[in-house]
Amino acid sequence: MCGIVGYISADEKPVFHQYESIKSNLTTMMAEMSYRGPDGQGFLEIKGKTGYVGHLRLSIICLDDRAAQPYNVIERYILTFNGEIYNFSELAKKYLLDQEGVDPDSDTSVLYFLIIKFCISKALSLVNGQFAFFFFDQVNNVAYLARDLYGEKPVYYFANHKSFAFCSEPHGLSKFFSTDNSANFNSIQQYLSTGFVWGDNSGFSEIKKVPPDSYIKIRVSSNDLQYSIKENLTTPLIIPENNFEPNVLGLENLLFKAVEDCLQGDVNFGLLLSGGLDSTLISLIASKVSSKKLTSYTLSTNDPNSDEVSYARKIASYLQIEN
Repeated sequence: MCGIVGYISADEKPVFHQYESIKSNLTTMMAEMSYRGPDGQGFLEIKGKTGYVGHLRLSIICLDDRAAQPYNVIERYILTFNGEIYNFSELAKKYLLDQEGVDPDSDTSVLYFLIIKFCISKALSLVNGQFAFFFFDQVNNVAYLARDLYGEKPVYYFANHKSFAFCSEPHGLSKFFSTDNSANFNSIQQYLSTGFVWGDNSGFSEIKKVPPDSYIKIRVSSNDLQYSIKENLTTPLIIPENNFEPNVLGLENLLFKAVEDCLQGDVNFGLLLSGGLDSTLISLIASKVSSKKLTSYTLSTNDPNSDEVSYARKIASYLQIEN
């Protein structure tokens, strides 16, 4: 869980309504969500524009400074990225073997050079992972704010015809950008009744979120800023009614591949194990495909009718996983 934050404007005058310094307020926003990045942080000014990009790092892949962000190994391009690209090694071997400057041990580097080599849509069609990222071309003054297929990683934004700001969490945007800090009561009602907020809304009236499987294209000129959103990038998977049996037979392979993909990293892994079917199955597969130490965690309650610790410990013992 990293954190990303940034601001870009076609106007030299900041839109913050409480304070005057864009830089100081972005760093305040970063400080208020510092728990997202215990392993490092970075801050970079966008050249030729009124803008900054920040990053709070939780290291999972490539733990040293080679993958420090904002990632800017080519001066023209900036990337700040929260998430993980599961198939980055495969993509590096297939598309970037001859690419100067790429670090094949870093999913950040692989994502960066894929976007440079291909268009944003092509790059997004190739990567498999969970992510929210901001990529900026400082020559063409074009930026992209993108979110993964299922919206696992959050990213929020505030925009008008002069300025665009984004953050992993909405409260900083509302505090420093929005002139209307009022709550979006429709969103709150949706959350309380369904457990999530629909579409691009957030809990704040003027703050939006990037929908899953989407990206926003931001183009900045000398006196204007325009942005547009492209949604539903992925073609839905349709299983023919008369082709159900082969898909059932292939389910085990799909499950093993999905769990193995998620266990890419240079750290040890933890499992949330309740003792129920889903977490037990995932733990079983993880114990078979992972060469790293696995530790499981179980939430205990004081209610003997709902507490599942005893089941979880039996499963952990059987799989020889610490609980």
